[in-house]
Amino acid sequence: PEEVRHKANLSDDAGVLVESVAAGSAAEEAGLLAGDSILEVNRSQIASRLALETALLQAKADRVPLVVKRGSQVLYLVLDRQDLGR
Repeated sequence: PEEVRHKANLSDDAGVLVESVAAGSAAEEAGLLAGDSILEVNRSQIASRLALETALLQAKADRVPLVVKRGSQVLYLVLDRQDLGR
């Protein structure tokens, strides 16, 4: 992942890198792709996998906003928590 982070021009504390996305998963439904970096979940900055998991667990709404970096673009996606079991 360090090589991928370098290619994506991400610092070590900039989000959580998406290494893969399972077909039919909540991540795929939200539009996440391998190589994306999740920067925010529900308006909370994300710097580690633990922070990502905590933010998802603490989110009250069924639809959770994400801020994602994909290449040089910053995208706003919505993750449906009801689909997290998929």
